[in-house]
Amino acid sequence: MRRKTGRAGHKTSAARLAAVQALYEIDLTGARSGQVIDDFIEKRWRSVTLRDPDNTPGEGGRARLPNPDPDFLRTVVEGVRESKADIDQKIALSLDGDWTLERLDTLMRSLLRTFTYELINMPETSVGIMMNEYGDLAHAFFDEKEAKFASGVLFKLAQLVRPEA
Repeated sequence: MRRKTGRAGHKTSAARLAAVQALYEIDLTGARSGQVIDDFIEKRWRSVTLRDPDNTPGEGGRARLPNPDPDFLRTVVEGVRESKADIDQKIALSLDGDWTLERLDTLMRSLLRTFTYELINMPETSVGIMMNEYGDLAHAFFDEKEAKFASGVLFKLAQLVRPEA
């Protein structure tokens, strides 16, 4: 199945960003996932911008984003919450050396969980697209060293979950 391009694709990209942020908030505050998702869809996303790692589109290095696809956002956030044990096991297998899931920053765990959920449950989405988008999110959220760390773990997760890709 081919993924739609254009506006629908941008809504999916925005939903990926929102899912990472929503999971981060849920982990930090213990808030109910449904309420956090509803807040993102109804209130928070009206004027969201994201630092553009390429500093090309948007104004002043900031890229304006469309509203997230609400169904995709809800599916991913609820799916991560329901499958967290399996997802966390896969992430743990992809970490090197002394790194443990508990040692990771909450935002890093949220990014890796969201990516892993998609790898497992959305086989119609290409690994390349997900690697690019989650790599961009890592660069938007973290400094260069942490973003490279995230990209390495994303690559290992992709090899673990979809070795054929």
